[in-house]
Amino acid sequence: MAAGRTFGYDVDGLGAGNAAAYAEAGAQILVTSAPYFARPRDVAVTMESG
Repeated sequence: MAAGRTFGYDVDGLGAGNAAAYAEAGAQILVTSAPYFARPRDVAVTMESG
């Protein structure tokens, strides 16, 4: 593990209802399977170069 970084997981599930709380707490990466089990939504993604 990288020095000064905290790693963890949420056994109850990471999803739309709590992802913002993880980000606000300082999580730099969120990994979830929620999109595979959640109701369909219209999602748009925009990528820009650095």
